[in-house]
Amino acid sequence: MDRRAFLSTFVSTSALGFAGCSGIKSSSKSDVEAEFDVVVVGGGTAGTIAAIQSARLGAKTLVIERSSQLGGTTTTAGVNFPGLFHIGSRQIIAGIGWELVCKSIAENGDKLPEFKPRKRHWRNQVKLNEYLYACLAEEELIKAKGNILYYSYPKKIEKTANGFKIFVCSDCGEGYIFTKKIVDATGSASACALAGFERITSENRQPGTLIFELTGLDKSKINYKVLRKALKDASLTGELGKRDIWNIGGLVEENGFNSLYVQNADNSTPVNFTQTNIEGRKVFMRLFRFLKRQHGFENIKVKNIKTEVGVRETYRVLGERILSVDDYRAGKIFEDSLCYSYYPTDLHDMKGLKTVQQKEGVAPTIPLSALTPKGAENILVAGRCVSSDRLANSALRVQASCMAMGQVAGCVSALASLSNKKNSEVDLTLIKKTLIKHRAIVPQVNG
Repeated sequence: MDRRAFLSTFVSTSALGFAGCSGIKSSSKSDVEAEFDVVVVGGGTAGTIAAIQSARLGAKTLVIERSSQLGGTTTTAGVNFPGLFHIGSRQIIAGIGWELVCKSIAENGDKLPEFKPRKRHWRNQVKLNEYLYACLAEEELIKAKGNILYYSYPKKIEKTANGFKIFVCSDCGEGYIFTKKIVDATGSASACALAGFERITSENRQPGTLIFELTGLDKSKINYKVLRKALKDASLTGELGKRDIWNIGGLVEENGFNSLYVQNADNSTPVNFTQTNIEGRKVFMRLFRFLKRQHGFENIKVKNIKTEVGVRETYRVLGERILSVDDYRAGKIFEDSLCYSYYPTDLHDMKGLKTVQQKEGVAPTIPLSALTPKGAENILVAGRCVSSDRLANSALRVQASCMAMGQVAGCVSALASLSNKKNSEVDLTLIKKTLIKHRAIVPQVNG
């Protein structure tokens, strides 16, 4: 891609008040206003899908992402096993997220699992190559003529007569843009908070996980009983934290992977996320040094450690509807239900994991009102910050559900912006037809 094509594909730095930062000379003044139909704040699991859907519908769309790539938890945090798209063999989440997952599997020569009823639900998750997924997500957004601004984040958001004015910060300084609609896919409802909408949280936070992979394990020498005792003794002496490891099976059978806990993990502010990532690496290092003295681990080496801790819980928006765990478990279908979710309630704490499985065949749904901040007209949320109680959120936060919410939020925002309507004024029938046209699966009120 040559320089001219690059600048036509991505939003100009001068249009954000960053003229001169990249060394690109422009006759435009540094305070030139960039205008968009839809701005997605956060290019993670939900935000990526929201942006692609919005752009495919013809809305002028921008993603503001603080890191270097799209995909968030799926890519940067290395939680590269999205699910659940199926209840047994019945698919309940499809659309753009599923499209990207399938492309990642196909292009890497991998295979999808056999989707069927299983006692261990996670066996229906899809293991993919996170590096390829990030490339494909970016490729699809560019193909849809979406705009991306990496290494940036909103500092302030002001309401305007036609939407919002977003003040954006980067290493270059501060600029601003105008947009008719915002999709908050930050995971913490951070854009909503900046725009004056209320958030809710819990007194206790679920621990996070730093994904890592080891090589050199001699599994024939590893005795689980002996290892458990060694871990317990090390936690009593202070060599390890009280709950550094929550998943011994994952530590051994999957060479590390999703086995480590980072207590009080929080990525809702730069300071908190800095502390969380530092703590995550501290936990890893003390665990790594401990393991090298255990039978079967003497020759371990580090294959990879992800650059960010995967965070399970921070803030949720206070929405027009708070989706309750009772409604979730009952699979209640609301008039404005626009996508499904499916996962057991899955709450992590100092004692480990507390899981309650869904009743067989019961598919929870997510209504638009749970994606709408209370009193909002032009902003929606998607992903982990969906309006819900804590137990419901422990299930809703997983990746397939976040992808489905992202597609809904991107669809509604694009339709509303292109017709100059409030989000609530867009006809539900039109929203459903549009989602179905883009291969999403929409709950039927009478079905």
